[in-house]
Amino acid sequence: MQFSLNAEDTLLVDSVRGQFQELFPFSAVQQFADQLEIEDARHEVAADIGIYGVCAGESAGGLDLGALEALLVTLEAGRNLVPLPVSEMIAATAALSQSHVDLTGQLIKGRLSATVTWYDCVVATQTSDGWSLSGLLDAVPWAAQSDYLLLPARPSQDGCARDAFLVRLDDPSVELISNRGLDLTCPVARVRINSLLVRESDRLSGAATRLRNLVAICCAAEMLGAAERAFEMTVAYLKVRRQFGQVIGSFQSLKHIAANDMASIESMRVAIQYAGWALDTAADDAEMAVAIAMSFISGSARTVIENCIQLHGGIAYTWKFGLHLFYRRILRCAVTAGSVELHREAIASLLIDSVIDSGYSEG
Repeated sequence: MQFSLNAEDTLLVDSVRGQFQELFPFSAVQQFADQLEIEDARHEVAADIGIYGVCAGESAGGLDLGALEALLVTLEAGRNLVPLPVSEMIAATAALSQSHVDLTGQLIKGRLSATVTWYDCVVATQTSDGWSLSGLLDAVPWAAQSDYLLLPARPSQDGCARDAFLVRLDDPSVELISNRGLDLTCPVARVRINSLLVRESDRLSGAATRLRNLVAICCAAEMLGAAERAFEMTVAYLKVRRQFGQVIGSFQSLKHIAANDMASIESMRVAIQYAGWALDTAADDAEMAVAIAMSFISGSARTVIENCIQLHGGIAYTWKFGLHLFYRRILRCAVTAGSVELHREAIASLLIDSVIDSGYSEG
């Protein structure tokens, strides 16, 4: 078991980071936050470098890499606050590449777009022609800008508890209400589905768990990337800001805060890299590792960014400085793939199940 990056992974990180820094300088991110519009050219270039197909099969034009490489890409998206559905497209193409080859190819090339949702708020009822979907989804990222939505569903009867469904968002049975969410770099929409008929071929049997796990670690990676970048900005500020005739980075109390944050960032990195490795190797504790990483990073990343705001003092509260955009990205990602409470509940359930399976009996 090795968690250090190999030469190929390091090359991937350097390439993606360089492209994101060139495509999305902080001024472009701030402009998007004001206008909620991104130039098609930036979207096309992002597609050209292959980031959307990191986990998709080669037959569909993807790179056929694993969850570990996906989280490396989305971590860089979080560092640069990339205003594109990077995590959503990676998860969608990974799920669709075996059953919907042509569509996946179009998504990877950026000619079509797709988003995903983690929550199973839609009910699926089997019909003679396929499935009927109904339900309401709140705050689906990039829904109004996407052509397709991939979602898990709750069954009205046995048969699709672990399945995901592909939905066309321009269908008359789908109603979209765009909202301006907390994260100004990610537009969201309410999606209401009213008795939408879905063909059997658009049901991805057994794909819900894999989809949700991949979405979770991608969101966790975005949180880590945003926290890491904000921390680097803060350390740089501590080295130049002077107070009482001294550089404030020399104050012992501020050093302690920065040291704790650095330790938290490295702990988050280990947690998510293990989760990625567990998914790629189909380890027995893969679901546990994802739940631990998501719940841990949700809390720790928020602590780090709040400390960064505090250490910047009054300048951090100014709109133009932009530190609030990192805070918003972390807060949004913390609920996009399930709240801390949901993941802790999953951890508890998995632990209880493991105890029962081991044959433990009290007394």
